[in-house]
Amino acid sequence: MWHEPEARPIVRAMAALATAHGALGTPESDDRAIAVAEEMLRWDGEDRLGIRGPLVGWYLGRGRHDDARALLARFEDDGLLPIMWGRVLLAFITEGEEAAVKLLSAAVARNPHAIGYLSGVKKLPTGEFSTIEVGGKTEAIDTADSLEPAMRANPAFRKWLRAVGGGGAGSGAGVVAGTGAVAGVISPAK
Repeated sequence: MWHEPEARPIVRAMAALATAHGALGTPESDDRAIAVAEEMLRWDGEDRLGIRGPLVGWYLGRGRHDDARALLARFEDDGLLPIMWGRVLLAFITEGEEAAVKLLSAAVARNPHAIGYLSGVKKLPTGEFSTIEVGGKTEAIDTADSLEPAMRANPAFRKWLRAVGGGGAGSGAGVVAGTGAVAGVISPAK
């Protein structure tokens, strides 16, 4: 449907509706957000508006691991930051720390700011921004916001991120190596 210009406002309105449902933060509203986002992906299979980022957060927040796995497989080569972090979180939930470690360094390298927001060390600012800078703080904030339902439902992941060097540095570049099974996964800032 995206190739039909008259359908684009409808898809944009659907994105706003899904986001509004998700912002309510209840299980029922997340289920409604999921339904709208899934319909959006039927309308626009290439997901030009990026609803797949919040959708993976809603899936993981609701414990719908198979749906999250299918979404991540559908966008297998996707460099969208919430998708990369969704892979790390799904691996952590379903396979454990060692599986998550294998994906962690790529996600941190893609945007070093994100780990601070995802771990909860850095607080998410309120308000909106007009653009998202790839590799910058706005992309990290958008990612943490997209995955917040999953983070609330999986507090052990947030705790684990803090243990591996949760991004306490103001710029995100001061992430330090973790200990134990994750030692050396994230290189110290030089």
